[in-house]
Amino acid sequence: MPEIANAQAFYQPGVAEIVRINTITDSTGLQPTAAEINGGLKLLNEVFDLAGWSSNTNFIERRRAKSRTRTQVAGAITLEGSSITFTADKLGNDAAAEFAVGQTFYLAFADRGLVSGRPGEVFQVEVGAVVNLRNFDNDYFKIRVDFGIQRVEKITLPAGL
Repeated sequence: MPEIANAQAFYQPGVAEIVRINTITDSTGLQPTAAEINGGLKLLNEVFDLAGWSSNTNFIERRRAKSRTRTQVAGAITLEGSSITFTADKLGNDAAAEFAVGQTFYLAFADRGLVSGRPGEVFQVEVGAVVNLRNFDNDYFKIRVDFGIQRVEKITLPAGL
């Protein structure tokens, strides 16, 4: 009997990458070209934390008077509210300068490395808020950018990266 492959576990820092892409020509599959990715802005260097960036399925209960068992039908898929928290710079040379409320663009997540042929995901997003995270208790100043996800597609990273 076949078995699922043995995964080679890895630690994502130093491997993963997030790239902001302003335009993707392939509006059908959101498959960026190498030139579109290479022309994008790498974000991971100053990322402190990520939240969201996943989806949930709402299941619908199906009742049948003939049975005590209530089965489920897969319903709507909802995309979680998502954000990226960045380290802030004392002089303002940070992520806050790169994001404005209402901007729309794409974020390419290369969780297994920015390497041709590997899987990734592209999120079409709109910036909902750029928030200063003030803190006077043994932590440094950060900026959180909140995103509304309009669409997400699984991709294969193109040749030429």
